[in-house]
Amino acid sequence: MRVVSSPADKRPLVLVTRPHADSVGLVAALDQLGFDSLLEPMMEIHSEPFPPGSLDETLSSCQAILITSANGVRVLAEVSTDRQTPVLAVGDASAAAARALGFRQVRSAGGDVVTLVRLIEELTKDGVLVPSGGALFHPAGSAVAGDLAGAVEGLGFRFLRNRLYRAETVPAFSPICCSALQAGEVAAATFFSPRTARHFVALARDAGLAPALVSIDAFALSPAVASVLQDLPWRTVYACASPTQKNLIDQLSRTLQ
Repeated sequence: MRVVSSPADKRPLVLVTRPHADSVGLVAALDQLGFDSLLEPMMEIHSEPFPPGSLDETLSSCQAILITSANGVRVLAEVSTDRQTPVLAVGDASAAAARALGFRQVRSAGGDVVTLVRLIEELTKDGVLVPSGGALFHPAGSAVAGDLAGAVEGLGFRFLRNRLYRAETVPAFSPICCSALQAGEVAAATFFSPRTARHFVALARDAGLAPALVSIDAFALSPAVASVLQDLPWRTVYACASPTQKNLIDQLSRTLQ
C-alpha cells in the first residue's frame, strides 16, 4: 500500500517494511518530514488462541511485564484485563503502545534487549524489583531475539514466557513494490529487525530485484540489522548507533533532505 499525502508533489518515497500496526507512527513521522511511504510489511502478525482473561492469574503473581515489541503488548492486552502490573518496555514505541492500551506503570529502556536488562539491573539496585518478589513475565512471539531469559535468571529472578503470537513472513513482494523498485521510484528503505532484513534480502534475490537497489539508501535500526543488509547492493547502508525509531528517522531526514 502506498501512502501519498500530496499527489501533486513529487516527494521522496520511503519503503516501510514493518508490520502494518507498527508502521502507523513511522508513516506519520515521515509524512511530517515531507516523505511518502510505501508499506511493504515483511511479516504478518497472528495471535495465538488464548481466551480473554486467561493470563490474569499468571500476571497476578508477577512483579513486572517485560515487553520486547509493541506486538507483544497488543496481544497481551487482548488476553488479559491486568493493567496494574508494571511494564518494562524495550523502547519508546513499545512503551507508548503499552500506555495507549491502558497500562498504568510503564518504563522504557530506550533501546534493545541489552538496555532492557540494564533497566532491570538498575531497578533491582534501587529496590524497585526484588528477585524474591515474583516472576518477570515476557509475552513473546514465535521468534525471540537475544537471551533475555538467561540474563533475567542470571540476576536471580524467575522468568516466565508465553508465546502469544506468530510473526509469519510474506511469500513475495507485492506487485506495487516490485513496480516501484524497478521504476526507480524508491529513495530509501527502513528496517527494524535482522529477521525482517534477512527476509527482504531473500525476496529481493528471488525476484531478481537486487540491481534495482543501487540507487536506494537503506536505514537500519542497529548495526546487527545493517550487517544483514550488506548482502545487497544498496547505495549506502546506515545504522543507528542507538536503536530507536527517532534516531532512524533523524538519520533518514539528514540524508535525504
